[in-house]
Amino acid sequence: MALVFGSCVANGEYLGGGRELTGNPTVFDITHFGAVGDGRTNTFKAFLKAWIQVCASPVPATLLVPRGNFLAGPIIFAGPCKSHVTVNVQGTISATTSGFATPEWILFERVDNVHLTGPGTIHGRGEAVWATDGCGKKFKCNLPPTSLKFRNIVNLEVSGISSVNAKAFHMFLVKTVNVNIHNIKIIAPAESPNTDGIHLSNADNVKILDSFIGTGDDCVSVGRGSNNVTVERVICGPGHGLSVGSLGKYPNEEDVSGIHFRNCTMRNTDNGLRIKSWGGSSPSKAIDIHFEDIIMENVKNPIIIDQCHVWLNLPGLTG
Repeated sequence: MALVFGSCVANGEYLGGGRELTGNPTVFDITHFGAVGDGRTNTFKAFLKAWIQVCASPVPATLLVPRGNFLAGPIIFAGPCKSHVTVNVQGTISATTSGFATPEWILFERVDNVHLTGPGTIHGRGEAVWATDGCGKKFKCNLPPTSLKFRNIVNLEVSGISSVNAKAFHMFLVKTVNVNIHNIKIIAPAESPNTDGIHLSNADNVKILDSFIGTGDDCVSVGRGSNNVTVERVICGPGHGLSVGSLGKYPNEEDVSGIHFRNCTMRNTDNGLRIKSWGGSSPSKAIDIHFEDIIMENVKNPIIIDQCHVWLNLPGLTG
């Protein structure tokens, strides 16, 4: 006899800590693991407990964040997992504003075949720390955490979510292959420091489609070792534009190739289309880069190719 704890829903799945009996995907609701959506109670332990069940499931499983405002410190979704996993954010996940123990707030690592979906919100609460912890153009600084980081992942989909007021980068892809990001919103004020929308490093076969990105730094920045990247039907603004780079910061950087920006709209941005490298940078190639059918409205610097990105060539800054 098997005991199943949780609430039965219409499609035969179960919400909670027990496993379903039919072999269909299982849904694990974080509130069944102690999460309280009051915006004040730190729920990171509930995320961890739910994730352990999702990752161990032999059939595709879902971690559900229902409606409510769930405060959480650093969250690590680590694999490998036994099957396809989904994180479905219906409500809001809000970051704590102090005690930054890790360089990222929400980390997905070594999890293949993962889908992060909305329509909920990832709220970094960066407005609480930008004045004191944001790097801006400071000579030395400690960059606050990235809101969403994906590292060492094959087959990633991100859709339907909103990322609001990240402390630093909104989304960072590193050593990640086969990525489909679509129908998302990234929002932060124009004056928010280092709040890149989506930054890529050693990321291959990436599509960023049908999305709105308005932030205080690059809307999309394609960094070292990234190949076969398509950015299409993205509205950018405010922000620093659509960028390749900064490149050449590190010795022996991998080449960048096959970068396509198509049918994008730039509104009220500092820059439009930009390729940038550090002054005195190490040798590497940036080839096969295409900008096509780009609309620019009230853009200060429509096209920039900068091989001496001087003010960022300082200790502690990422560019």
